[in-house]
Amino acid sequence: MKLPHCQRRTGSQFAYVALALSSLRLNRSIATVHRLLQNNRKHERLTFIVADLSRTIPPSDAEKYDYIIGNGILHHLYHQLHTFLPALGNWLAPGGRLVFWEPNLMNPYIFLIFKIPLLRRFARLEPEEMAFTPGFIRNGLKRAGFSNVRARTRDLLLPNTPEALIPAVITIGGILERLPGFRLLAQSVFVTAAV
Repeated sequence: MKLPHCQRRTGSQFAYVALALSSLRLNRSIATVHRLLQNNRKHERLTFIVADLSRTIPPSDAEKYDYIIGNGILHHLYHQLHTFLPALGNWLAPGGRLVFWEPNLMNPYIFLIFKIPLLRRFARLEPEEMAFTPGFIRNGLKRAGFSNVRARTRDLLLPNTPEALIPAVITIGGILERLPGFRLLAQSVFVTAAV
């Protein structure tokens, strides 16, 4: 599994959860990863920390976040969601919220690359990653003790869309997403939940 990290902006208690780049392997020391993140930060008010959010508990309530945001993270932890989601809740301040974007298994392209072994290899998916449906993640978050759970499908723009086609896909997608039932086929599940 890749190593998670998060960013913290002082004052607003905001965290962005991400998996370390594929080139960073677990055999590198935490200090090396931390130094790399610190040296590559883009904003003075950001502080990077490296933590295994599934095993580490914040030392105090002051270290908790109002928001934890991630893009394409949870599907890498599909088989550990039953323990990882409650652990994320430990990092949220009272009233804090999770916001994640994940691949939607109901999208035909996503379904094919995640379910057909030859296409999984072609898409270079890791063995442990698996897309899920809105209902799957909604139920998992509720079981983990979250409230105000929402999982909505949106966004028909697929990865690797040629740059010249992006404006057209966004425009057409915006129209198609308004049609009854069509939104279920969108590429992403937009997930929000509160503690």
